[in-house]
Amino acid sequence: GGGGNRINETENNNKKSMANPFTLDDSGTAVLVGTSQNKDDKDFFVFTAPRSGTLSVTVQTTNGRFAKVEVEDQFSVDILETDPSDGINSARGSVIAGRTYYVRVRSEDLLAAGYEVDLSLT
Repeated sequence: GGGGNRINETENNNKKSMANPFTLDDSGTAVLVGTSQNKDDKDFFVFTAPRSGTLSVTVQTTNGRFAKVEVEDQFSVDILETDPSDGINSARGSVIAGRTYYVRVRSEDLLAAGYEVDLSLT
């Protein structure tokens, strides 16, 4: 994870209506930092796309367990997801300027997954 635009997860953010808001910086990047305690601990973040383009997401782990990330738009349409059980910890999808996007991060099992999720809009 790089860049100074780091957003630390704050509970309670288990549903979209309580998502932690963040913005992408001028270079289109942000890093979401936190821990999903188990598969029932969903961590939601929300942002508005400052411009249209390709959103790339890469998940890093801080404790050796990878969290799964899904991004969906304001209409609940999935634009990307990672699949750590298959070793796929990055994904990309298209975003549209001015639309709201939700980032969901969660552990895939009963163990905690510490994460740093790098987002980059190009």
